[in-house]
This record gives sequence, structure tokens and C-alpha cells, in this order.
Amino acid sequence: MSPIVELPEAMRRTRRIAIIGERNLAHRAHVGIEASLELFRRDFDPGLVYDWISTALVTPDSVNEILGKATGVWCAPASPYT
Repeated sequence: MSPIVELPEAMRRTRRIAIIGERNLAHRAHVGIEASLELFRRDFDPGLVYDWISTALVTPDSVNEILGKATGVWCAPASPYT
């Protein structure tokens, strides 16, 4: 399958998505997040990278180090902290 929209050359760079949450594939939303990102990678941007980041790791002192290289942040639902 070819991409629906070709990204302009200026936009072709590594995209890094930080998913904040406790990854648990028993949560349908977490499966859906990964499936969505995989489809985007397949159809638009083979260089897309995504990483799950534990909520506890994101603190005022660590936020720049942990999220500084991300081009996007996704806050995942179904946190165990409810």
C-alpha cells in the first residue's frame, strides 16, 4: 500500500513519540495506540519511533531530559494511579 499523502522533504526527519503511561496490552486503548502508530509508520513515516515512558519517571527535574528529544507526547489512558 502506498502512502495516501507524501510528506514534503522538509518534514522527513525522525519523529519520536513519547507515550506517557504504564504500558499494559490488556488495556484496549494501549493496543490501539500502538496499532495507530504502526499504521502511521507503515503508511507515512518509516522512521517513526515511539517509546513508553513510565509516569513516575516524569518529574519537574527529569522532564527536559526525558521528553526533550520527543517531537510529540501522547498521554496514555488507563493509568494505575486512579
